[in-house]
Amino acid sequence: MNVNNHKCPECGEHSKKFEIVEENEDCVIFECYTCGTISILKYCENCKEFVFVNIPNNVETYEYCCGKCNNKI
Repeated sequence: MNVNNHKCPECGEHSKKFEIVEENEDCVIFECYTCGTISILKYCENCKEFVFVNIPNNVETYEYCCGKCNNKI
């Protein structure tokens, strides 16, 4: 997946400053070189696009929510 045209949700830095930590067919985890934030891009069926996910407080549930529509993805 291409992370171009995305900006860090924390500091707004452009994707040229991202290091991809892990990538598979439905998810990309990357780190922003500028602020160090770890972010996840995942496909949202509701929005029909790759979106940043809101990382849950209880990571043991692994229920991520879309950063746009807040649906579980």
